[in-house]
Amino acid sequence: MNSKNKIAVVAIALSMMVISCGHKTTFKEIDINNQYTISVPAYMQVTNELLPGIASLQYENDSAKLYLLVIDTARSGMREGSLKAFYDSAVAQPALESAQITPAKFKMLGGDSAYTSEMTGAISGQYSGPAPDSMKMFYKIEVVGSADRFYQILIWSQLSRAEDLKGDMDKVLASFHDIHR
Repeated sequence: MNSKNKIAVVAIALSMMVISCGHKTTFKEIDINNQYTISVPAYMQVTNELLPGIASLQYENDSAKLYLLVIDTARSGMREGSLKAFYDSAVAQPALESAQITPAKFKMLGGDSAYTSEMTGAISGQYSGPAPDSMKMFYKIEVVGSADRFYQILIWSQLSRAEDLKGDMDKVLASFHDIHR
């Protein structure tokens, strides 16, 4: 490769790096049954295969390895009367091996109370030794209490992709809005 070609390759590579560093994710706001809204990265697609029949919202992107669920539950008749009790029940039995959950942080989200935390662990399986990196996961968990409903929001990815996706994950969680507020 001559020096002109080398310079051209380096210039193209640098241009691509600059473009990708400046790229911002586009979000689309989703309205679920005129009950709540949440903004989802435009690169994610709707699915019904993550928790069929249970989650009111399910989005995924297999290329980015990013997944999102919202489970909403009426508060009436629930054993868990407080938001903290609902949060505790939501994280009580994680489906990940060696799960580690950060302490819950209280915050206000659009006038509603919320608890948020992070969880890491491996998808359950039979490993002869440590779980492979593709099975190690990173979750952001948010539980929101409105006047008449509890919402559990889960967004996760492979642990190896967590740093790249945390900004998008945080924006999704911060965008949740109970319409009946």
